[in-house]
Amino acid sequence: MCSLNEVLGKYEIETFNDYKKISNSDLNFLIEAYIKLCNDIKAELKNTAEIQY
Repeated sequence: MCSLNEVLGKYEIETFNDYKKISNSDLNFLIEAYIKLCNDIKAELKNTAEIQY
């Protein structure tokens, strides 16, 4: 999460349109990082559910 905030911290985002200011490389980084984060959470939830049963 820190690396995501670091990237977003480079931009002054106050409205939805401000997101258009983010560079393509930063957008790609953010998307890939969010996908990884979601997959990690999903895997952790699956592991937790398996342990409970």
